[in-house]
Amino acid sequence: MLNKGVSIPNGVMVLWWHMRDVILQLVMQKKNIQVYTGETWTSITENEEGVKIQCENGLTIQADLLVGADGVNSSIRSYLELSPPISANSRSARGTLEVPATASPRLRALLEEDYPTIKRWGTESFLSFFNFHRAREGQMAWTLATTIEDLDENIDPTTLLRRIETDPDELQFFEELFALSESVYARPFFIQSKVTDLSTCVAGRWGGRGRITLLGDAAHAMRPVSGQGGNMAFEDSAVLARVIKGGRYASIPETLAEFESTRLPRVKILHNDQEEQAKRFYEGESITPKTKEFKEWLFGGV
Repeated sequence: MLNKGVSIPNGVMVLWWHMRDVILQLVMQKKNIQVYTGETWTSITENEEGVKIQCENGLTIQADLLVGADGVNSSIRSYLELSPPISANSRSARGTLEVPATASPRLRALLEEDYPTIKRWGTESFLSFFNFHRAREGQMAWTLATTIEDLDENIDPTTLLRRIETDPDELQFFEELFALSESVYARPFFIQSKVTDLSTCVAGRWGGRGRITLLGDAAHAMRPVSGQGGNMAFEDSAVLARVIKGGRYASIPETLAEFESTRLPRVKILHNDQEEQAKRFYEGESITPKTKEFKEWLFGGV
């Protein structure tokens, strides 16, 4: 995975779909892991022996435990009757593009910029460019985020920019950018950002029960300021594997309870930090530099 990303201070910046493909490739190489795609579960049955998942197409899976790692709109979270994610009062559109040799000098120049380059429109909207050129020639990504309240989620980025950009030359540049990215737009264009309300956590856990737990955004979605949401999902996976392998507990429910209670304090600190940083960023303030101690705690991992 490292050779598909760009080195940045304290880490590597990787396109999400590169990361997905690398992980899936590694999983598919494991002979003891079965992968099913395109399945939708219809029922979950729990008992002392395990968890049975019945799927729409007739597939039945019997397992010792169930891990809901299905994102911010997690169906497993809904099954557990936990509070749904709440709006972060912002929307974002994303895209990637291969910058051709025939692109304008302005667009080509972005390939030489450090990470990230940001264009602001007041405190309501901003466009971030992420340069992967050092790892993949001509590769760039961008995120257009806005807090405009009456925004139609199906509005395309160019139409939004025509509302907020008054400089014709700037608008022409953005139209070029979006035209080159059009084939990789997600629909709807502008996705509502959501976060998990961790104040609803009880008994030192984020909501798992019995033989079922959650990880990543399904458990603790946070503001996407500096990639910590994805990092926390990796940490969840590492700690869950470690707790299971440790074999300190007599039952799977006890093991999963230990996993969540071990992770929750660290996750809460990062969740609150990202919320504060997002607030400062949208208000046009600089993101607070991290102290040496905080960096050592954060990047020291788990």
